[in-house]
Amino acid sequence: MTQILEQLIKILNVQADKDGIYYGNSTSMGLPRVFGGQVIAQSLLAATDTIDGLLPHSLHAYFLKIGDPKEPIRYEVDRIRDGRSFATRSIVARQHGEAIFNMSCSYHVQEPGVEHQLETPEFPEGPENFKSMAQHRNELAEKIPQLAHFAKIPIPLDIRPVDFLGFINPEKAPATSMAWIKADGVLPNDQIIQRGILAYVSDMGLLGTAARPHGVSLLDPSIMAASLDHSMWFHHDVNLNNWLLYTTDAPFAGSARAFTRGAFYDRTGKLVASTAQEGLVRKKSR
Repeated sequence: MTQILEQLIKILNVQADKDGIYYGNSTSMGLPRVFGGQVIAQSLLAATDTIDGLLPHSLHAYFLKIGDPKEPIRYEVDRIRDGRSFATRSIVARQHGEAIFNMSCSYHVQEPGVEHQLETPEFPEGPENFKSMAQHRNELAEKIPQLAHFAKIPIPLDIRPVDFLGFINPEKAPATSMAWIKADGVLPNDQIIQRGILAYVSDMGLLGTAARPHGVSLLDPSIMAASLDHSMWFHHDVNLNNWLLYTTDAPFAGSARAFTRGAFYDRTGKLVASTAQEGLVRKKSR
């Protein structure tokens, strides 16, 4: 396991304080705020620590306030229900005495059932044919030295965009995107860790899909962009030691909000997980 991947697992495994109370620190993403995927994953792992024998199958979250990356986050887990087949948990994340995030997640015992999925989208070439996000960032830093700090931010996952438009002044493109994703190293086969890290990465690039038809970058200082809510469903066991294809689209944008969807497929075409998000995208008035 690479050092940065090991550090991510350590960050996501929040520390228990007393019954239902957990604390977590933040990892740097080069932003003056906490990365939303981190809070989702930490909340999921905190809630899962109170569950015995069931795996998370869905989560639904709201981002309430910007998180402070310098301040520990307090996670309060409420045991809503424990049944024979399903269990439900509610989580509130707090900083400086105020709620910054809340989430509900549901757990289900593994059992057989009817199965189908819609036709798998046409797959692109394999990941070996595309540059990694780290390579794209290094190229940006060479062109614009002022952004060299951006390239130095470690990425614990190997992300290879299929249809990369660039970080600055991108061309207009359809509101769809694809990227190959895999752990940068070998993860344990623990489904809690695997699903937690998939929840973490599910917030990467999802909102950016809504910017593609407009020829703008969410790194543009004149654009304000932030996740408002996030939902995720786990359909099959996750294995980030193998490549997953992350497909996203943005069916709608308007009223300073954008609605986006994502799907994770393994290389056999099996739908592993789905996600959806609404985000804020507005032009700054000053």
